[in-house]
Amino acid sequence: MRIVVRTHDRPQLLARALDDILGQSYRDWQMIILNHRGDRDALDAVVDARADRFPHECLILDTDHPIGRDAIIGLGIADPQGEYIAIHDDDDTWAPDFLARTVAWLDTHPEHVAVAVTTDIIQERVDDDGVTVLSQTPIRPPFARISLFDLVHAAHVPPIGYLFRRSAIEAVGGFDGSLSVLGDWDLMLRLAVAGEIGYVEGETLAYWRQRPQNDGALANSVIGDLDLHRQTDRELRDRALRDYIERNGIGGLLYTARYTDELYAESRHEAWMRAREIEAHMTQRIEEQTKHLEALIAQYAHHYSVFPSLRRALGRVFHPRRGA
Repeated sequence: MRIVVRTHDRPQLLARALDDILGQSYRDWQMIILNHRGDRDALDAVVDARADRFPHECLILDTDHPIGRDAIIGLGIADPQGEYIAIHDDDDTWAPDFLARTVAWLDTHPEHVAVAVTTDIIQERVDDDGVTVLSQTPIRPPFARISLFDLVHAAHVPPIGYLFRRSAIEAVGGFDGSLSVLGDWDLMLRLAVAGEIGYVEGETLAYWRQRPQNDGALANSVIGDLDLHRQTDRELRDRALRDYIERNGIGGLLYTARYTDELYAESRHEAWMRAREIEAHMTQRIEEQTKHLEALIAQYAHHYSVFPSLRRALGRVFHPRRGA
């Protein structure tokens, strides 16, 4: 099995990632580190400090590749070593049994092209004092499964939460070298078309770590390059629409778009009418309650105004003024 680690001038995070991988209960793997324009001396220092703990030789590839970052990951899986591929960026982490659980799943489900696990998003801050965890949020796919239906909307599990079958990646054409971002989502869509993706439900086994307060090398691409992600999302959908239209024509899409728009407009009108009914009903109830309250106030005001007047009159009758 091959574990691909992509890093770029983040020795502190790389050290955590390597310790995380070295702490896996499953040990039959080889690591390849893709050093993307990073300081090689700093990287070597991190690796050399752990060299005697690697089960197989750790390979390091320096790259100043002009293609996208996802294609750089593709370079790491080009060498056919082992049937399974894991992508472990230098800032993410696994639970100790991640590899053991996912390898066992694919071993017992040969029909699955990949397997995903329960994953949490951890927001953290990195500074001179170390790493501070700010929050931890679970992310779960709908109905505890990875479906093509849901992947069309978005990738609910990031790459750190997957173990891929190499033969399946090769069968669907591998990573798209033209993409700077979202190459993982594009690959998962093609894999989901080719076959079923398994899901290990239960305890959290992967952690997608984000640093919204950091910038530069410590930033996440999904946060720092948000506009690029949105643009690439549109490009991928346009590409798929062109392929679909070339094979099937545009008529069905035009019909579906108009039907959906009119159905939404009708639902919106019904919701507006219902809101008006509720508003009218509430207004009527408020008016009735207001009148009732005003009547109670008038009743109590009359009672408390008559009683003192009567008491003063009786006082004058039975207690005439002194000296009168």
